[in-house]
Amino acid sequence: MRSRLRHIVQTVGRRWRICVTPSIQEDNDHSVSFAGLQIRTPKANELAAVLSMVRKSCALHQNWDPSKFAVVEDFTDKYGRWLRERVNDPHSVFLVAAADGQPVAFLIGTIDHGIPIYRVSTYGYIRDLWVEESHRRTGIGREIVKMAIARFTQLGVEQVRLEVAAKNPSARPFFESCGFRISAIEMLIEQEADIHGANHSGSEPSR
Repeated sequence: MRSRLRHIVQTVGRRWRICVTPSIQEDNDHSVSFAGLQIRTPKANELAAVLSMVRKSCALHQNWDPSKFAVVEDFTDKYGRWLRERVNDPHSVFLVAAADGQPVAFLIGTIDHGIPIYRVSTYGYIRDLWVEESHRRTGIGREIVKMAIARFTQLGVEQVRLEVAAKNPSARPFFESCGFRISAIEMLIEQEADIHGANHSGSEPSR
């Protein structure tokens, strides 16, 4: 997967939104071996292990920014149903890295669509990536991202995007090392804060 990557990135401000235009070519069988791990599509009986990692990811993001990432009480059930749909969805990329048959990392991505005014309005979107603490800094995260990009390439998309939480300082250089770059920044405002002093006139602020 060492072919060149052309990049286009979007950044989203409480999160960095990042994307990459894939131009890689790789023969993808059902699994890839790396550092003693198997990167592959998950089996149905592995979804519980993936959900365990999802809970850790959600807790971490909620701690970083509860206004944006607070989850509903039954989020595990809802996410679990969504994951089961993704396993057989031809427009999704769902990968795990397994050690001795036990998932220790996962990545989930989908094909998304923007408004039809841009040349690139259909793109791959990496929604979640998690690597267990015991397997970080081994290169497995980078390999699973590269494999996801290759899968998206096979699905015919010319761009892959993702978001990185603003309070996740290690994620941005990691994804940059995978070929991504920043293109835009998302901003948000709480409605209560808006009521107590935002400029509603629609005029430009003075400079």
